[in-house]
Amino acid sequence: MGVRGRRRRGRMSLGAVPGILAALAVAPAAASAQTPRPPDTRIDVWMFGQRNDDATDSHLNKLTIRAQRSFQLPGGWKAALRGDLPLLDTDKRGVGNPGGDFSAHVGDVLTQASVTTPQVLPGLTFSAGVRLVYPTGGKPPFGSAQWQVAPQVGMALTIPGIAEGLTIAPMARHFHGFSPTRAGVVTARSWDLFPTVTLRLPDKWSVTFWDENAITYNERTNSWFVPFDVMVVKGIGENFQIAAGFATRIGGDAKSYKTIAYGRGTVLF
Repeated sequence: MGVRGRRRRGRMSLGAVPGILAALAVAPAAASAQTPRPPDTRIDVWMFGQRNDDATDSHLNKLTIRAQRSFQLPGGWKAALRGDLPLLDTDKRGVGNPGGDFSAHVGDVLTQASVTTPQVLPGLTFSAGVRLVYPTGGKPPFGSAQWQVAPQVGMALTIPGIAEGLTIAPMARHFHGFSPTRAGVVTARSWDLFPTVTLRLPDKWSVTFWDENAITYNERTNSWFVPFDVMVVKGIGENFQIAAGFATRIGGDAKSYKTIAYGRGTVLF
């Protein structure tokens, strides 16, 4: 039976989602008197349409609500908190979806904290952080059935004089899985690599490469997945953005997805 004829089952349960997402989205009642500027807050709503590279040519539709708070600290340092709540609808087969019907489910929630240095040279900063992935998605294909911690390091170099500015911002993140929630789970040992480049254009347009979808390396299977990822962003006034992007596999021996079409709307306040 084709995708349209498949039975849909709803199993959306948010009881296990940490309350930190709500905390990230709400400004505090009063900013600290020592904070040079009020925190910057942004809410992103992402939509992904993914075609998987598997025997059944399965699909994944994902809605992600992302909240982020950025803080200006003394001495030019910056800190940021982030939380992602993914909501999935997929017909991919797995322990949690053996029939391969389209099924709705919450995915693995993540939270993240990071810090960015002041400029160490003109236009050059460094960053470090850590991500925690919660096993809220449960069994595959909705979740990884394990906790994961992922430290990250990166840098950003902004070069003026090229259009409205060119930023080269590579970042590496290492995932370490632990405490599986069911028997037989192989804990994650993998890398996400982002060779991110952003070109800012007039009228609040920008084009960015490898900002959302990473090059990945799986230590368990000694395999790579290399996509091409591009996103176009348009600022609307001071408080809104819209974006559209596309990613497709161009190399590597690991199977993940064939293509992803995605977009987001952003509110800044």
